[in-house]
Parts: sequence; structure tokens; C-alpha cells
Amino acid sequence: MKKIIYFFTKYFIKTLFLPFLRIDYQQYPNFLNTGPMIFTANHPSTLDPIFVMSILKTTVSILITQSVFYIPLIGFILKKTGHIPVAESQGSLAYQQAKHKLENGQSILIFPEGHLSLEDGTTKPFFSGAVRLAMETHASIVPLGISIQANRAKIRKFTIKDSIEYARFYLRGKYALTFGRPFRLSGDITDKEVLEVNKSNLSQLITHLSQTSSTRITNS
Repeated sequence: MKKIIYFFTKYFIKTLFLPFLRIDYQQYPNFLNTGPMIFTANHPSTLDPIFVMSILKTTVSILITQSVFYIPLIGFILKKTGHIPVAESQGSLAYQQAKHKLENGQSILIFPEGHLSLEDGTTKPFFSGAVRLAMETHASIVPLGISIQANRAKIRKFTIKDSIEYARFYLRGKYALTFGRPFRLSGDITDKEVLEVNKSNLSQLITHLSQTSSTRITNS
């Protein structure tokens, strides 16, 4: 049942949203043949998780802010399809759930900023969860760089569970993604220096890939 709901959701997204976006993505061939993977990307728009999920050719569990799970119907679908809620004070729980999925051969999608990127497309400082998972499980990281036409994004404010949330919706325009080559990380996750180096390198790589995507939008 989980797979049926997952692929129905993917089909629904492609039918409802993607016809209004001009999807432009570049990827290295055969990058999916490396076992369970940790897809990592910058986060310029609120709907990035479902857009990326609909484009990927493999099933992924997405780490998503917990408040989204409170939205009627959407939250139900997210739970039924195995996505992972990330609460502000319970990051370790989400981490353990993601680790369990990777160890059982399932891929995940994570946005290391933890929140939306800045409005000008600049990435916020990364959290360490993605690189820690890669170091601990030896799963491959697949970096993605996303770029949108920022002037077409719409900021909306809404309330979920008495909490005010801000969303940046991007529903029309060019949506560009650039995939980097999969790579693995090693080392001791308790070594803060190694952790910081790996986190910095991933941030720089995703920034470079997003700039590559931005160039294609500018030149189109």
C-alpha cells in the first residue's frame, strides 16, 4: 500500500505542478547504481521536496519539517509514504529514523540547511546531519544544486498549530537542477574537525552546482 500511495502521489505532483514548470536538469549517467543514497540539495522554494521527489528515478524518504505533517491530507500522505518529520527539539529522532532507512537499503532526501535558503539564492549554514549519516552508514551522497527564477516566487504566511509559518511558493517558471557525482565519506563522527571539513566541502559543492543551474536559467 505504501508504494501505491507513493507512486500515486508522484503521478499527482507531475500532473498538477510540473506542467507549469520548465524542468531543466543535468545528471551524470548511472548515478543511481550505487546502493542506498543520501540526496542533498539547497532549498530555494517550499515545494522543493516534492519537486525533487517527482524527478528522481528512485524512491526516497524525505526529511521534512514536522509542521508540514499537521496539514490535513498532506500530512496523512507523508506519514503513509514513509517520510520523516523533523521537529526542532527532536533532531536526533529524525536522524535515527534516516539512519535506519539507509541501513535497510532505502535512499533519503535531505536539505542540509534545515530551512529555506535566503531569498537571493544564497545557502544558509548547513547542519551536520547529512555528512554524519554518510560517515556512519557509508551510503553515497548525491549532491544537487537547485535554482529558480526568484522574481517569480511568492511569499505566503499561514498558521499551523498556532505557529506562524512562511512559505516561498514557486509554481511557474524554469526550475533547474544539476546533479553532482556520488561520493562517500569516511571518518569518525565524533571528530569535530573532520565533520566541519566534510560539511564545508558539501556546502561548497552544492553552492557550485546551484550556480551552474542558475547559469542555465540566465542563459535560457
